[in-house]
Amino acid sequence: MEPIQRLYKKDKIVTRSLHIDEDLYEKLQYLCDEVFDTSISKIINICVETLLQDKNNIKFYKKPHKTYSI
Repeated sequence: MEPIQRLYKKDKIVTRSLHIDEDLYEKLQYLCDEVFDTSISKIINICVETLLQDKNNIKFYKKPHKTYSI
């Protein structure tokens, strides 16, 4: 692999608001800071795209008591 191939083209970013559990946000932040060279928005986009591939597998759940959203 040539060094220039390690650079990625810029993606078109659409701004959206999203409320997620604080614990999930902290885990995503850790992944962005320590594991991957990415942003939380891009990880969320990958998750949504993956979820949409199998719409029959969507599960809804009630938010646990005394948890906060960001």
